[in-house]
Amino acid sequence: REASLKLDLAVSFDREYFKLVWCCLSIVLLISFCLVLHPHFVKQFLGTNLEVVRLEVEISDLPADLNGLKIIQLSDFHFDEGISLSLLDETLTVCRMETPDIILLTGDYVNWNPSPIYELAKILKSLTTIGNVKVFASIGNHDLKRVDIISGALQGVGIRVLWNETVYHGGLALVGLADMRSSDFTSEEVYPVFSKISESTPRLVLSHNPDSAEYLSNFRVDLQLSGHTHGGQIRFPFTTYPVLRLFFEILPKRVAKYFPTRGVGNWDWASGLHKIPRKTANGETQFNLLYTNRGLGAHYIGPIGRLWCRPEITVIVLRPKDRH
Repeated sequence: REASLKLDLAVSFDREYFKLVWCCLSIVLLISFCLVLHPHFVKQFLGTNLEVVRLEVEISDLPADLNGLKIIQLSDFHFDEGISLSLLDETLTVCRMETPDIILLTGDYVNWNPSPIYELAKILKSLTTIGNVKVFASIGNHDLKRVDIISGALQGVGIRVLWNETVYHGGLALVGLADMRSSDFTSEEVYPVFSKISESTPRLVLSHNPDSAEYLSNFRVDLQLSGHTHGGQIRFPFTTYPVLRLFFEILPKRVAKYFPTRGVGNWDWASGLHKIPRKTANGETQFNLLYTNRGLGAHYIGPIGRLWCRPEITVIVLRPKDRH
């Protein structure tokens, strides 16, 4: 009887094991079938399809006539190696459908080599033809090799590049800063930009690197728009946790310096909306807002671009903040 019982258990185990293997194999075959026959599913499965992120942001002192102002942020194109023409075309289509009031570009138009900027500028020119939209841009670290060429190409198609300067859209100040890694991102250069803005005037700040938010906490910043991090670019599946952050945190600094993580200071700000505390003149603690866009393109690590970290268009609607 004991031998018979052992035999029955063994047969039962074999059957359950076979069912488990068959179930796993079926899932693999189904996924493979979908990946082969449906390219759109490939993008969804790998987290590389375009995402439109929508935000409503309350701004203190926002004039009533700017209530509902719609802004689109685009960032980190890395043209032409880091982004496909089809993704660019899809991005432009979304922008046309949204009919924004302002489009803000937050840097990294090329991958160091400035030559592709001329082709990208021709493509981005269509943004300037959307209704009465105004398009402004700041410069990223990948653009620093020839800021003059990048700025000239963009301004040549009607995109205003802001380098430590302010423009106004009605009663809203739009501040564009030099990239944090440039020699023009210093207190001597940045402080005068803010000192010329009335403290009661709401302001949006374009600053490519979100790490600059730490320094900018010395000033009133109603909303800082940044890019740079690509949201980590490669994330653990179905999470928001960047794989490269893990490398950065567990590797010795002498080794980590050879990884792309060296370009990110505060990983907590790698994507999404964040509150940055700042002290006012009377000692009160208030908050600046930082939004980090995941970008459109990618900086390739070997053959790998993005994984489980979707390229992003951010659509922001401004609302007046209730003081009560």
